[in-house]
Amino acid sequence: MRCNSREVSTTINSRMFCRKCRYCFSILTETYLSKTRLPLDAWYELIWWFTYDFTANKTAKEVELPQRLVHRCFSIIRKAIHDYEEAEMEKILWRD
Repeated sequence: MRCNSREVSTTINSRMFCRKCRYCFSILTETYLSKTRLPLDAWYELIWWFTYDFTANKTAKEVELPQRLVHRCFSIIRKAIHDYEEAEMEKILWRD
């Protein structure tokens, strides 16, 4: 939330909004998945295939999704891992 208020309500379409500043958001707001149209259960399945080192081509055949979509999803997963590792290294290197 933008104003750090805890006054949150839900809307009819499962989104949430802050009653103080009227900011509307969802569980995916400001995450790597914020612009995705793929349902979360599909993401969970793709992450499972990713963790077991399956290629995007093989995963696409197994889950019956377009190969380009699976490749883009795998790229997003790699970007999230990279950013997390980079942030952790910053903590280690700049620890006093």
